Amino acid sequence: MTCNTESERAGGSLPDAKTREAEVDGVSSVDLMGAREYVMRIELDARAMAARQITISDVRSALRRDNVEQPAGELTDSLRTLPVRLNCDYNTIDDFRRLLIRQDGSRRVYLADIAAIRTEAKEIETLAKANGRNVLSLGIVPLSQANPLEVIQNVKDEIDAFIPFLPEGTYMTTTRDTSVYIQSAIDEVYTTQAMTIALVVLVLYIFLGNVRATLIPAVTVPVSLISAFIVIHLLGYSINLLTLLALVLAIGLGVDDAIVVLENIHQHLERGEPPLVAAWKGAREVSFAVVATTVVLVMTFVPIIFMEGSVGQLFSEYAMTLIGAVVFSSLIALTLSPMMSSRLLKLNVKPSKASQLIEKAHQWLTDVYRQTLANVLKHPWLGLMLLLAFLWG
Repeated sequence: MTCNTESERAGGSLPDAKTREAEVDGVSSVDLMGAREYVMRIELDARAMAARQITISDVRSALRRDNVEQPAGELTDSLRTLPVRLNCDYNTIDDFRRLLIRQDGSRRVYLADIAAIRTEAKEIETLAKANGRNVLSLGIVPLSQANPLEVIQNVKDEIDAFIPFLPEGTYMTTTRDTSVYIQSAIDEVYTTQAMTIALVVLVLYIFLGNVRATLIPAVTVPVSLISAFIVIHLLGYSINLLTLLALVLAIGLGVDDAIVVLENIHQHLERGEPPLVAAWKGAREVSFAVVATTVVLVMTFVPIIFMEGSVGQLFSEYAMTLIGAVVFSSLIALTLSPMMSSRLLKLNVKPSKASQLIEKAHQWLTDVYRQTLANVLKHPWLGLMLLLAFLWG
C-alpha cells in the first residue's frame, strides 16, 4: 500500500505518520520516499583555517569531542535508581557557532571563525511523483504471516485518524492499494466455487433424475470442503488464493466416490433388497475401489509437497488442501452417503423428463456402438485400416 502527501509543509508530519503506521499490528516496515531532510551544513574557509593553523582533523576532533551524549552516573534512593546522561549534543546554528576548536592560552578559535554554518535540505536521494507533482510517499509493507486485507484496513483507519492533524493545505491520498486486487481475486474464487457447486448439482440431477438421489452426492461437496478447513487449520495455512483454488478443484473430485457408492446401492435396491441392506452391501462392495482411487489421487499430489524453493512452499499448501478434501470426501462417501441412501432412496420413483431424455440418448449411443462393433468384427481388416489411419493422421 502506498500513500502520498502533497505539500511542502508536510515534511515534519510524514515522519510522525511513518511512526504511527509502523506501530499498526501486522506492519513489517514503512518506507518514506521523496522526503527532504534538513541537515546542518558546515562549509570550512580554507584561508581562515590556514591563518589560524587549523586543520580538518582539528575540526573533526572537536565535533567528536563535544557533540556527544554519554552516561554520567546514577541517582539512587531507597525506592529507585535513575540513570543520568550528559547531553552535550549540538542542535542549533548558534550551538555549532560556539563550538570550541582550539584554545592557546587566552586565544580561542571557534567554529564560527573558520566556517559558514547554515541549515538546508539534504541532497535529494529519492524522488516521488504523483499526478506530475512532487510528493512525499509512504510505502507500507505487511508481515508475510499477516492478513494483508486486515493490515491494510487497519492502516487506512490510522490514516483517517491522522489526517486532521496534517498542516493546512496538506492532504493524503492512496495511490496504490493491493487489497483491491486481493479482494477482487478472492471474490472471483468465491463466485467460481458457487458456480461449480451449482453446475455439479445440476448435472447430478439431470443424470440421476431424482431429487433425493441428487441430494446424497451433493451433500458431499460442502461437507468435504468444510472438513478441508480442518487440514488448513492444523497445518497453520491461511485462506489464500492457492487454498481456495484447491477447494474449487476438490468440488469436482469430491463427488466421484459418492456417485460410485450411490450407483451401486441403487442397483441393490432394484433387486428388491431393503434400503438398509442395499446401503450396507453397496458400500461394502465398492469400498476397496473408493479407497484405491483416493490413494491414487493422493499420490498424484504428494510430489508437489516435496518441491523445493518458494514455488514448493506455495504449492505445498495447494496440494495438502486438495489431499485433505479428497480424503474427507472418500470418508464421507463410505459413511454419510450409505446412511443417507438408506433413509432417502426408494424404489419405483418416477424419473424426470430430463433423465428420460438422457436415458433415450444413452440407449441410442449404445445401439450405435453395438452395431459398429459388430461390423468391425465382421471385417477385421477395416478396423485395422481405420486404426492405422488415425495413428498416421
